Amino acid sequence: MLRPLWLVFLISLTAQAGVVPVVPERSATERWADRCTNFTTTTWAFKAPENFLKWLDVFSDPAIWLEFARRGLEPEYTLRSADTLLDAGTPRNFLEWADPAIPQRWAAALVQPAFYGAASSTLFDPRRMLRWSLLPLDPMAWRLAGTAVSPVTWAKWLALPADPRLQALMAKAQDPMTVEEWQRELADPRNYPFMYPPQNSVAATHRE
Repeated sequence: MLRPLWLVFLISLTAQAGVVPVVPERSATERWADRCTNFTTTTWAFKAPENFLKWLDVFSDPAIWLEFARRGLEPEYTLRSADTLLDAGTPRNFLEWADPAIPQRWAAALVQPAFYGAASSTLFDPRRMLRWSLLPLDPMAWRLAGTAVSPVTWAKWLALPADPRLQALMAKAQDPMTVEEWQRELADPRNYPFMYPPQNSVAATHRE
């Protein structure tokens, strides 16, 4: 009985001291997958050449595609992505394409040999090609293949229509407040950069 009492005592001490359990940091691949499946940030990579080179570095590697395959087998990630579609930041994200600075930056980059050199060094990296050639031997790829044919995975998708999270998402889509927030963003002239050029273009903001 002494050991459980000591454990209870230690747990109470750590709680009183405000000790927070260490949460593992998300990998760069997971952060990119989050960004690309979030409709409020999904077009970020193509709004500036510098962003595109970062995107190319990630998407020319098999790791990101394995992560997408893993998420594609879980209804949870589909629901999470669909929820961002209803966010008011989604129209704002796509309206940023009206920024005249975006085609100007691309026009400047497309005549720079350094841009093509950076893209080529990424695409033709021997280590990257090796990772692709070894993909059929990757244990994660085989685990994903097994998950895809697992009855558990199919059961999750068949149960999705009855999932309370999907029902909450549908209720949110029909909520007048959601429509009002979208209309507010679409009517806000500040979301049309060609009318009101921002001092710091959102497209040039390199968020990691």
